[in-house]
Amino acid sequence: MTVDGLTGPLPELLTAACALCCRLTYAPVPYGCVDGTIHYACPECVPLLTPGPTPEEHPSVTYQPALF
Repeated sequence: MTVDGLTGPLPELLTAACALCCRLTYAPVPYGCVDGTIHYACPECVPLLTPGPTPEEHPSVTYQPALF
């Protein structure tokens, strides 16, 4: 480990609105991709949602995160 590894810039946090409860979450869980958009849910709501297609199932489409 180096000093640069400890004092470097922090990675950007990914935040997203939950698709079910609409709360802002700092731990978004991707649960599906529709029309080239990745949809996220909070950790509490993701077990209640049906998983959708994943980017691996449609490799020809470029996916963008759904950030609100």
